Amino acid sequence: MISTDMNYVANVKDLLYDNHIKFRCKVYNHNRQDGGFGARRGLDSSMFIRDEYAYQYVIYVGKEDLERAQGILSRMRKK
Repeated sequence: MISTDMNYVANVKDLLYDNHIKFRCKVYNHNRQDGGFGARRGLDSSMFIRDEYAYQYVIYVGKEDLERAQGILSRMRKK
């Protein structure tokens, strides 16, 4: 799952935890200016990224839990 909404990601993480589904969450900062690999491209384009979209959250689950996690997320979206 990929999102830029921190509150949505927090709700997803809570649901996965409550349902005993192991997950990892990575955060990508698109306004990164520390000179790391690929930073030149980031410097050129990041000035147009609004602050609320600067961070991208990616949640990973294992293959064995993927269908269960998708079911939980689809029920969450319907509410």
